[in-house]
Amino acid sequence: MKRFKLLFNVSEAALTAAVFVLVTALVPMDIILKLVSQSVINGNPCLYDALISVNISTIWRYVVPFVLFYVLYVQKYDMNSAIVIRRKNVRNVWINAQINMIVAAGFFSAYITVVTLIAGYLMTGKVCNWGEKFSKAFMATGDIVQNRPSLWLL
Repeated sequence: MKRFKLLFNVSEAALTAAVFVLVTALVPMDIILKLVSQSVINGNPCLYDALISVNISTIWRYVVPFVLFYVLYVQKYDMNSAIVIRRKNVRNVWINAQINMIVAAGFFSAYITVVTLIAGYLMTGKVCNWGEKFSKAFMATGDIVQNRPSLWLL
């Protein structure tokens, strides 16, 4: 918890808010572009389809660049002379930067997954429709899925 507080407690709170708003706005736009607008061609989407197609591409398209930029921006405050002296050497400063990147990437990935779950369910209205004839899974495989996977396995 202390690591989250230090990572997101930069003096530029506007940047933190902008990253959250940007991610929150881009995920539903991705769902609309990839799933809802093409539902006539590719079948009716569901929450499982949103998690598979949108979440994977969203992580690579939004999380990696924004988290890297965000952590580099936060590292500006870690290069303060007092903080460098407290960490004693360059290796400890580098280790702290790597830990910040891992924590921020994990947090934003979890945040995007939650936003995808909420927006995917609100936009599609179904958790899983893979047992229906006009689902995206049927259009992709040509077969109705008999045993639905658990949501946590996706």
